[in-house]
Amino acid sequence: MYGLISAAKGIETIGRAITASSLPTTALPTVTTAWTLYNDSVLNYTQDNDIQEAFSEAMINFNEGLFPDDATRKLVFLYLAAHYLTAIASISTLTPSGRAAA
Repeated sequence: MYGLISAAKGIETIGRAITASSLPTTALPTVTTAWTLYNDSVLNYTQDNDIQEAFSEAMINFNEGLFPDDATRKLVFLYLAAHYLTAIASISTLTPSGRAAA
């Protein structure tokens, strides 16, 4: 279980690195004139509960006994969590009738 907790912390660190490196500006976030405000629904973005749900699903289906060391376990767990996160994202784009939203 400790390996799974450190894997979750690893994903959090990776997420911060991706967010920081993919910013469209080099200005600090405190420089408000360098940023564009988008009025959009928070439902169009990945939420904390989406990540928690993906981790929960991955923990249910992950068998750490199949892998020889912690580094491999962590990598495979993160790939599995990423799989569930993309599945959650694609399900959330469906309309109640099961069709993709336009």
